[in-house]
Amino acid sequence: MRQVLVSGVGIPPQRQQQIHGVLDRLPHVVVRFDDPAFPAGATPVQSEPAARDAAGPEKSTYPARIEERLGGRPQFERFSSSVLDWTESAMTRAYALRRLAQQFSAAAENQMSADDRREYLRQKQAEFRKRKHAVNTDIQKSTESTHTDPAPDPDPTTERSKPSRASRSAVDELPPTFLEFWRNYPKKKAKGHALKAWSKLSPPIDRVLAALEWQRNQPDWTRDLGQYIPHPATWLNSRSWEDEPFHPPAHANSNEPILSDKNRQTLTAVQRVIARRRAAQEAQ
Repeated sequence: MRQVLVSGVGIPPQRQQQIHGVLDRLPHVVVRFDDPAFPAGATPVQSEPAARDAAGPEKSTYPARIEERLGGRPQFERFSSSVLDWTESAMTRAYALRRLAQQFSAAAENQMSADDRREYLRQKQAEFRKRKHAVNTDIQKSTESTHTDPAPDPDPTTERSKPSRASRSAVDELPPTFLEFWRNYPKKKAKGHALKAWSKLSPPIDRVLAALEWQRNQPDWTRDLGQYIPHPATWLNSRSWEDEPFHPPAHANSNEPILSDKNRQTLTAVQRVIARRRAAQEAQ
């Protein structure tokens, strides 16, 4: 079973006792200091915070005093963050000094000047920051990989503007008669439905083209910019190639009104009544 090792250098004996008092009670946690001020086998002395925790949830007076002196909880939080940042920088220097002590003997260290020590310490601090940055970068990459956004959908207009080879071959395989109809029909809508109707009905292309020749000039097709032209599939399903041209009556251009048979009979009867009354008046 893995254990967590807590160690440090340059820690005062009183602080070591406090750390032992808090962490020795935790399972799988081993506290070991290289400084012999507090032997590893000695019984830890319970520190004041630990004793206070064991006695009950009484609030420590020291943080309360600091918070009161700083002017409130937000100021205390900022002060704590500053202390932690300073502690991290101090620990970086402490680890660099420890590596220096492990790498050089006492005789070699005595031969180093103050400038040599500062330069070596600066190099070790830079290496530590570089390793820390690499670890943070790996953590950030692993976090981003678990929250990657799905790839955006392709632009439909781009897909339509670049037809694939399969679609081009499908167009080439369309019946030539249907392609001829499609080129001559004025409204090009719902080509798939039109192809389905054409395949089902198989109309004669010569009659289709002849019907389109006169139907394209009809008032319904030329009115409002062709708004009332039926869709190709509708035109085919209604077998509109079998329609006959519309010829208006001979008197359509005269000034005589067009009457139905019933209205014409009524008008004739009224004219007869008027004629009899005129004849009666003339006889008197």
